[in-house]
Amino acid sequence: MDTVTLIRDNAKHAHGYFDGAMADVTQEMADWIPPGVAHKIGAEYAHLAVAEDTLMNAVVRGGAPMFSSSWAGKTGISEPQMYNELEWSKRVKVEMAATRQYCAAVFAATEEYVGTLKDTDLARVIDISQLGMGQQNVAWILSNLTVGHVHDVTGEISCLKGLQGVRGYAE
Repeated sequence: MDTVTLIRDNAKHAHGYFDGAMADVTQEMADWIPPGVAHKIGAEYAHLAVAEDTLMNAVVRGGAPMFSSSWAGKTGISEPQMYNELEWSKRVKVEMAATRQYCAAVFAATEEYVGTLKDTDLARVIDISQLGMGQQNVAWILSNLTVGHVHDVTGEISCLKGLQGVRGYAE
């Protein structure tokens, strides 16, 4: 198996695993503000979708994120932003039905784009110093900031679901 296929398959698996965890999340569950400094599910969902959109479409591909172009005004997210800050997470409004559609479009775009890459494309170095991560190649960005991030947020959301008395991960 070549590296591009591995990354694409890992992205598809991570996206599917995330979608499974989100499948039974209601609007009420998404809006619940947990105690302490944890973020609500809706904010985590919005953060994941916008972060992947920004990383893939702006940072890696050099274009505009979908939330500010083809999906402008249709994401269901009152304040699309990449960073998941506590104050933002408390005030952001996330309309789950619209955000599910936006997130599905982001995931599909990521998987489609990764499928077009060649191994040589993965070696291209991108300056992501604005994220505090220096210069990294495309393979590192896809593996860590896309696939790894999806798994991270799936775990966070699963915990938040558990705090609300429902199963976190899909069976």
